[in-house]
Parts: sequence; structure tokens; C-alpha cells
Amino acid sequence: MRILAFDTTAERLSVALLDGERLRLRAAKPASDQDEQLPKEAGKLLKSAALALKDVDAFAAATGPGRFTGIRVGLTFAGMLGPSLGKPAIGVSWLEAAAWRASPEPGLVVAVVRGWKDEWFFQLFERGETPRPAGEPSWAGVPELGEAVRKALAGRAARLVGPGARAALEQLPGFLAEAESRGLDASDLLAPAKHRLETHGDPSLAPLYIKPPHYERK
Repeated sequence: MRILAFDTTAERLSVALLDGERLRLRAAKPASDQDEQLPKEAGKLLKSAALALKDVDAFAAATGPGRFTGIRVGLTFAGMLGPSLGKPAIGVSWLEAAAWRASPEPGLVVAVVRGWKDEWFFQLFERGETPRPAGEPSWAGVPELGEAVRKALAGRAARLVGPGARAALEQLPGFLAEAESRGLDASDLLAPAKHRLETHGDPSLAPLYIKPPHYERK
């Protein structure tokens, strides 16, 4: 199975290719013109694998949370490629990707991703062989993060996972957090996308806009 995944939600665009068991990744220099960068970087990655777009079985794009414009760039690209080539196009959120990258130890986890400034995004998942959502995606500022997570857990035990987990401990003392060596990139979209393809799961490309587009903390 060959899956091409891309992330345009952050300052630095990344593109990943799953080709059977082999994974390839490209990360572009930070730039504002990711709508122009994306086709070029995808083409370079495919060329390195001696493949063309028609050889890809499915496409995956990050749905957010992230920059509103960036989310639209990635989803639009996937939305054009999929139908034009007759291939599935799948949207994966960073919260889902973080839960997939966590240890498969059974139990409740809170996927945590940092936003801009003092904003945090989180979602509950039941972790095991494959993660299952146990709550809706949410967001909170630093002062409210601890209260919001505890309210969502309703007294249940959970561990914090994702690239924001260790930093969130300041607001959530007493919790256990998994250490992560790097942030999320396009390669982290591949496992959940592959699982959905194999299980005929939701192929939706709907963007994940958790907060209003012009929200400002008062």
C-alpha cells in the first residue's frame, strides 16, 4: 500500500510517503507560500521513490488543529488529487495522530497539542491496539487547561500523550505524561490513515476548527 501524506498546518510543510514498509519524509523550509510548496515537495518525494501520483493508493492530509489557511491548503490539495485520480483522500487530526503515536498500553489517554501562545488542544482516547475517541476535541487557555481536562475525565484516570504532554504537566500536576522526542509531522498521519483504509473507516476531509477563526484571549 502506498499513501502520500502532507501537513500544511504548521510553519514548516512536511510530506511523507508510505511505500509498503518503507517510509520517506521531506520537510520544507518555513515559508508562507505552502500552496506553491506542496505540489513541488510532493513531486520531489515521489521522484525519490521512482513513483508518480498515479502510483499512490491514497492521500492523507492534516485536518488541524492549526493555522486556518494552512488547513485549507492541505485539504484542498487532497480533495483535488483524490477524485481526479480515483483514489481515497483521508483527513486525520493531530489529536488522533498523537493518540496513535502513544504507547499501546490499554487505558484512557489525553492527547495534548499546544496551540498559539497560551492555547492548548486536547481530546480523550481509549488506547489499546488502536485508539478510539472517548470525547470530542476541545481547547483551553493555560489558566483553564487543568480544570477543562479534569472535567472531561470526570474522575477517571488517564495519561497525557502527544507533543504537548510534558509541558501540560505544569497545569496538571499528579498526571503521568509520555515523553516524546519530536513534534508531529506528516509521517504521523500515515498509521491512522492506513487503518481507516483497511477497515473502511471515515474518509472525511472535514477541517477541524475547534475555536472561532478570530478568537483573541481577553
